[in-house]
Amino acid sequence: WKTKTATTEQWNKFKHMCSNQLNFDPELDINKNFKNITSTLYKILDEAIPKTKNKTVKRKPIHPWWNDACANAIKSRETLRKRYLANKSPESESLWKKARSNVSTVIKQARADSWEKFCSNITQGTTSKDLWNFFSKIKGREPVKTPVFKSNDKHVSDTKQKADLLVKHYQKVSSNEGYDPDFLVNKIQSDTVTELQLNEMEDYSDLNFNKEFSMYELELALNKCKNGAPGPDNIHYDIIKALPQESKFELLKLFNQSWKNGKTPDSWSEAIIISILKPNKSSEDPASYRPISLTST
Repeated sequence: WKTKTATTEQWNKFKHMCSNQLNFDPELDINKNFKNITSTLYKILDEAIPKTKNKTVKRKPIHPWWNDACANAIKSRETLRKRYLANKSPESESLWKKARSNVSTVIKQARADSWEKFCSNITQGTTSKDLWNFFSKIKGREPVKTPVFKSNDKHVSDTKQKADLLVKHYQKVSSNEGYDPDFLVNKIQSDTVTELQLNEMEDYSDLNFNKEFSMYELELALNKCKNGAPGPDNIHYDIIKALPQESKFELLKLFNQSWKNGKTPDSWSEAIIISILKPNKSSEDPASYRPISLTST
């Protein structure tokens, strides 16, 4: 949704519809309440806030022979072309044609120099992949850089199998296996003591950290949220911040239901994980990728 370019009239329509349609039902469980609120919010957004259109971004061809001389020759040609269109004198037309001819000469020379330089650097260590990548660049195509993983001395190129390897690695480092043995012993002892202390308490519902969230706390949390990439719910923080006060109260009821019952909606356990290659690490090793999780707003 175009939250940045939406007009005041569109946002007013959004707020009015939210006030009338977004409702929390205390009789429903957390999953049904969350589903009802999000589905209603989607419908309101579709009707009130315009959506971006899926556009195919065409990248400019990347040529290995391109240099400053090529850029300057084209810039000079365009300047003279505009000058010719402005007065269309024989002199300006002649200069423009010379500039066009010069562009062809400069590009032809740049291609020859690039080819000569590449051929002079070919050695026994040059692989067929290097050759094909260079040929692709000459044709203006960006070489496809799809990493191939290596597992148990076998190369893995299948997308699903690579995803499984990443999941297996992330699961391992997130489990107790990733802890230092001494730290793990202290952690288990500390968790056990804490659990015993809580069990000895007859009633700890009056403690400050067990009370329901207030509207002040919700507003404070929203003010600290940056409008980054959304998760599976595809809802930006700008949308939550733009909710009218009465709708925020309905949302607050949902959070307090989750807090009071100790249960979150199932979809909050899902995330879109983007794996980013760490600097100076092998692209073949799944452990070289840092996971970036996009969770629901």
